[in-house]
Amino acid sequence: MSKYKVEIGGFVSTYRQRNIIVYADNEAEAEEKAIDKFIEMQQEKVGNICNEARADSIEEL
Repeated sequence: MSKYKVEIGGFVSTYRQRNIIVYADNEAEAEEKAIDKFIEMQQEKVGNICNEARADSIEEL
């Protein structure tokens, strides 16, 4: 399992972008995990509804 840094962005009430660190077996899994984590963070911490996001970059660390 490798460590990946994924830059994620999505529209909430405004465009939000975060760098998220996840552990995954490959880039596709890292992207999926980071998107899920980003959406969860936006809904829990900020209270905004975010249904979709996209990975702008993925870097293996």
